[in-house]
Amino acid sequence: MMLNMKANISNGARGMSYTVESKEIEDEGKSIRTAVVKWGSATTANLEETMEMSSEDKKSARATKWLRTYMGDEEHYARDVFKAGEAIQFDDQTLRGAYKKLGGKAEQKKDGWVWRLPVEEKPPIDSQPNPPTIARDVPW
Repeated sequence: MMLNMKANISNGARGMSYTVESKEIEDEGKSIRTAVVKWGSATTANLEETMEMSSEDKKSARATKWLRTYMGDEEHYARDVFKAGEAIQFDDQTLRGAYKKLGGKAEQKKDGWVWRLPVEEKPPIDSQPNPPTIARDVPW
C-alpha cells in the first residue's frame, strides 16, 4: 500500500493499494522484461495503524519461532519459559499467544504449570523433493 503520512484535507481515502508485476515490452525491435505498477483500490487505512499491525505480526512470528526452538519436543515449566522469553524482550502475553498458535498443552503439576508442544512432524528424507539442479540455457 502507498499511504499518506498526513492528510488533513482529503476525501477520506488515505492511500492506494498496488502490486508490482513483470511485463514484457518491445523497444527498437528488442523484447525487454520490466516491472510495472498495477494500481488497485483506494484505502482508508492509515500509516500508523498499518505499521503497528506489521510490527505486532512480526513480533508474534518471532515469538512463535523462538518458542518452538526453545521448547523443542520437551516439557518446560511455564515460569521458566516466561523468564527465558523476558530475557529476549518477549512479554508473557506474546508467549501465551505463540504457545496457543503452536497448539501447546498445559498441565498443572505439584510444582507449577508445565508446557508441552505437540511433536513437530518431519517428513521422511525420501519424501523431500530432489535438490535443485543447475539450469542451463536459462535466459536471464
